[in-house]
This record gives sequence, C-alpha cells and structure tokens, in this order.
Amino acid sequence: MVKKGPEAYRTIGEASKEVGEPSYVLRFWETKFNQIKLIKRPGGRRFYRPEDINLLIKIKNFLPGKAINFGIKKSKGSIIVCLSAHCIPVDDYWLTKLVGNLKNSTSN
Repeated sequence: MVKKGPEAYRTIGEASKEVGEPSYVLRFWETKFNQIKLIKRPGGRRFYRPEDINLLIKIKNFLPGKAINFGIKKSKGSIIVCLSAHCIPVDDYWLTKLVGNLKNSTSN
C-alpha cells in the first residue's frame, strides 16, 4: 500500500484512525458542528482535508470533560476553571483570556 502525503485527502476510515474516534462519531460531529466542511462526493463518500482532521482533533480535545481537565492542568492548580457543557471553544485562546481575566479580578 502506498503511503499518502500529508496534504492528501483522507477517507472517513483514515480520518477516524488519525483522530482516534470511530467513524460513526465523525459522522455525528458533522451534524453538530457546522465548522466541519469536508468534501462529499456523489454517492455520499466523504473526504477529509488536513485542516478537517485538525479541526476534528480540536473538537475531540475540547469536548466536555476533556476541556475541564485541560483547564485544570493549564492553571497548575492556582485557578479552578469550570466550563459549561454547551461551550465548545474553536481554539485555545479562550483559556488564556479566561485565566488572565481571573488573575486581574483577584489581584484587585
């Protein structure tokens, strides 16, 4: 089997392996996160670009529970970060801003 280049499109099976989630989870996320803009061919075959894979990994990392664990680790125990289960950040800037605001409010 020929190894695909880093810019090659991935099938749902290949994307599933890279993201570490079953293909049915990726299909479910397509219905819940409109930021996912994969390519669908006639007949329904899905192709994921590298940027689609990166977005899926971010979604996986910021799902409820994982986001809270990430926040607690990032704060190093000095600040407890609580997030709504309905909050799915699009990048990791949110934590820096949140912690900065909390630090400013506690130093006054």
